[in-house]
Amino acid sequence: MTLHRLTSAEQARTATRSLLLDNDERQQVFRVCLDALAHPGTIRSLGITRHPAAHLPMLALTDLMTPVAALGTEPVDAITTIAGLTRAPITEPTAARWVLTGPDPDPAALRTLPTGTAADPHLGAMVCIPVADLAGPEGLPLTLAGPGIPETRTLTVDGLTAPVVAARAELNSAYPRGVDLLLITPDGRLAGLPRTTVITVNSGIEGDAR
Repeated sequence: MTLHRLTSAEQARTATRSLLLDNDERQQVFRVCLDALAHPGTIRSLGITRHPAAHLPMLALTDLMTPVAALGTEPVDAITTIAGLTRAPITEPTAARWVLTGPDPDPAALRTLPTGTAADPHLGAMVCIPVADLAGPEGLPLTLAGPGIPETRTLTVDGLTAPVVAARAELNSAYPRGVDLLLITPDGRLAGLPRTTVITVNSGIEGDAR
């Protein structure tokens, strides 16, 4: 029997296929993200562990038609890897449809993200923010209100700061333009904060997108 030795190119393609999410995994991540955004502040589990959790939404939902960007220098290598797998074009944050930040993103940099237009609000950025926890004793206490929330909902986020919440409010001040956030913990828990959600930090209203 003759054994076929893989060429370097074939080895690379095999390695890439092993890293790509399969169809079932992509559908799973899509459903989790959609549900989290439809019910803001509820905590969902991505349920996939073979990639860093904060990368999963972009690995599942970006492609040639969805420009991606790193906000700051920390996520640059991750964006390069994600784009290499999904073939999504890498661009500047000001033109990206999907943005990956590092922990504790810079509020000033966040303010540069695209918010879409009144005619095309879907061009506003989806922002993936890695956070330490979504339900622990430490963190920023948030009260949420808006579509998808019966009255109010509370969320305590370790890794989100009040200045970031304020920057989000500014970006979402001209609804339907705005940005949407996915907060993702290292163990794969996720919460969505769409632009329609009103966030109160302690006693001060930080943003109303309605």
